[in-house]
Amino acid sequence: MTLQNNIPNDYLILIPCYECYKTLTFIIDSCLKITKNILIVDDGSKSFDKKYFENKDVNFLRIPENHGIGFALSVGIEKALNNGFKSIITLDSDGQHEPKYIIPMVNYHIRSRNQLTIGNRWKNIEVDDNFSSSKYFSNRFASQLIEIISKIYIQDVACGFRIINLEHYGLSVYSKGYGFLYEMILFFLKKSLTIGNFPISRVYEQDKPLITRLEEFLHLTNSLINVCTNVVIKKELEYLKQLLIENSEISVRIVSNQSEINYYLFPIRKYKGYLFQGRIIRNQELNKGFQIEQSISVSKDIK
Repeated sequence: MTLQNNIPNDYLILIPCYECYKTLTFIIDSCLKITKNILIVDDGSKSFDKKYFENKDVNFLRIPENHGIGFALSVGIEKALNNGFKSIITLDSDGQHEPKYIIPMVNYHIRSRNQLTIGNRWKNIEVDDNFSSSKYFSNRFASQLIEIISKIYIQDVACGFRIINLEHYGLSVYSKGYGFLYEMILFFLKKSLTIGNFPISRVYEQDKPLITRLEEFLHLTNSLINVCTNVVIKKELEYLKQLLIENSEISVRIVSNQSEINYYLFPIRKYKGYLFQGRIIRNQELNKGFQIEQSISVSKDIK
């Protein structure tokens, strides 16, 4: 099946929004060139103003109080299911996800018969031991942790640009925040449903420090602790959570089939988050055919 300038009628574009109305207008206008099946879910924005939706042919839901992206997405998904949509496309409202990728990503999703397709911001990047992008290593950190829990590696697990088939969807909402994004992946993996990555561009605001917010970090660790069945790994994850709450400098060594990396986590208290650095010890290409004993080791302070 080849698509040209639109998407199937049973696909809904779902955009959660929180204090992002300056960028939302452009995103809506771009999406309207593709489909009129668009739902905006405002998650309690204080700056909400109806003028942003004047003369915009989109559906809109407003949640009176802020709960988090997971809650906003779950509200939108329930609305989509009740209205007979078979699949949804989610993208952020802050401009980090470019609508120009929607049609090629849908083509890939259908052609590959995926149940879940996630945008991949790191597909075409070349890295070596000296590469020090904080965002790169924070995302690789999350991917490696999920690999240890699920035994399957997905390169970009944190990206909110996704296509989700609703046929087998039945995820209970444990996390109302960012943890929902990770729980969704773990749910699809548990059900042995097909997950794919589709390359997209990376868009970050240059005037802001590339940190991982503490809130988002805690959502990830809580989600993994909830599903982890390995006693040793779960204990390390709980220790990691404790150190995060203490705003400690943290060193984490993760060994998985994909790679072995030492991560160094520096708290940036002013921005309530962490700066990541990493040292790649082993990549998968160097150890093809070998099964690795997966592990995680957490220690306080950087050595």
